[in-house]
Amino acid sequence: MKSMDEVVPFWFEYGMDLFCLLLKGEILAGKRLSPADKVAPPPKSGFAAGAKFISGVRSIPPDIIDMSIIELSACFEKQGRRLDIGRDRECQLVLDHPTVSARHACIESEGQNNRWLTDLRSEFGTFVNSQPLPPHIKTNLNLNDSVSFGAYKWYLRDWTWAYQSLNTRLRRPAKDESFVRLIVRYLDGKLIKRVARAYQFSGDRISISNLLTGKDEVFSINNLKAVFFVKNLIGNPDRADKQGFVQASAGENMFVEFNDNECMWGACENYNPNSLGFFIKPCDEDCNNLMVYIDRRATKYVLSG
Repeated sequence: MKSMDEVVPFWFEYGMDLFCLLLKGEILAGKRLSPADKVAPPPKSGFAAGAKFISGVRSIPPDIIDMSIIELSACFEKQGRRLDIGRDRECQLVLDHPTVSARHACIESEGQNNRWLTDLRSEFGTFVNSQPLPPHIKTNLNLNDSVSFGAYKWYLRDWTWAYQSLNTRLRRPAKDESFVRLIVRYLDGKLIKRVARAYQFSGDRISISNLLTGKDEVFSINNLKAVFFVKNLIGNPDRADKQGFVQASAGENMFVEFNDNECMWGACENYNPNSLGFFIKPCDEDCNNLMVYIDRRATKYVLSG
C-alpha cells in the first residue's frame, strides 16, 4: 500500500505518459483513516451503532492528498489470482480496523482487468457503488466502481485518474519561481520528499513551506539521518556515486561514515565540530545530491581536513 506522498514525486518530475508507464495498472484509491476514524464503537454497542459510525466516516469526501493507493495489478502479479482482504495478518491486503472482519472479502482475477469481488460473510458487509453484496456471491468489478469494506471506502481507478486528480489538487511552480527539492531521511529508512519554497532548521525540527500544497509543515529531526537537497526527487537508485575527494573544492574537505556504513565525501564551509549538524556539498558533481545536511548523531566518523 502506498501513501500519496510516495506518488506525488513521480507526478512532479514526469509528464502523464511517463508517469502512467512507470506506475501502471489498476489501483484502489481510498481515504487514509485518521486516528479519530479508527475509534469505532465498542462491540457491545451493537450492529446499528457500528453501521452509523461507518456511514459517518464514509460520508466525508476524501482529499486525494490523504488517500492511500493499493496497486491492484501489482498485487495480483505478486500474490496470484486471489487477494484476501481483512484484519487477519495472513490476508494479502490487511485493513486494520474494528469494522473490518478478520476475513472480510476477496478479489479474484480472471485475466487482465477482469476482477470479481466476493463478500466472505463479513459483519458490516461489502458494498459496490453503495449496494450491499450477498455473501459468497461473485460480483464483477469495473473501472470507476466504489468498493467499501467496513469503514474503508475505495475507488477502482487507473493511474491516469491519479495524475489528473493531482493536477487539480496541487500547484506546479511558475517558470521563474525558486524552490528546492528535498528528501528527509530517518534512521529507520522512512523518507519524506517535498518541494519547498523555503525551509528552516530550528532546534529539534525542520520547518518547510510546501510549494505544491501551499501548507507549512514541521518535521522532527529526532532519529534523523540526513536531509538531501536533490536535483530530482526520484533519482537513479542504480547509480553508484564516485568516492574520494576532488582537487579543488570550496571549503574544508569532509569524510563522513554513517552508522549504517554509508560513506560520503564532500566539502563544508565554516565547519563547526561542536554543532549538532552540518552541511556538505558532495564531491561527485554528477550525483543527484546538490547539498546534504547531516545529523552528527547518525554518524560513526566525521573526518575533516
